[in-house]
Amino acid sequence: MDISIVLNLHDEAEYVSKTLESLEQAMVYAVKRGVQIELIVVIDNEKDDIGTIVEQFNFSVPSKIIKVKNCSLGPSRNDGISLARGEFVAVADGDDLVSANYFYDSFVFIKKLEKNKDRVIVFPEYVMHFDRFCFITKFVDSDQFSAEDFAYFNPYP
Repeated sequence: MDISIVLNLHDEAEYVSKTLESLEQAMVYAVKRGVQIELIVVIDNEKDDIGTIVEQFNFSVPSKIIKVKNCSLGPSRNDGISLARGEFVAVADGDDLVSANYFYDSFVFIKKLEKNKDRVIVFPEYVMHFDRFCFITKFVDSDQFSAEDFAYFNPYP
């Protein structure tokens, strides 16, 4: 298994169908290019119809659905990661949308860096936020700020 995707859900029933479609498109893209993927869906403190929506979705990759009552993203994400069989773990939330090439390109990028024994975290360059206000954040490389900067601001909002 190359990549385990851990999808954490709480009360995003309004968004989860679009998220599942987005992840499915990206998983299919990667699998067609030889990447082995599994999906682990962690439903924390289930509300609304979110469990039904997920259970009725036709995933194209091996998938597990677990239900927990942590009421907290960190422990719930860790529950999913503990089940991961992939060499690499990708995380997603119930309101995330990803590009079709996201998992595949991230995997290829990591494999190139792995040859140099580099340790990396891969994340998108741009993130669009949907809330009361919609906006786009561009993330910068970590060499553009110091560890001390974290004491004053979060460069990764």
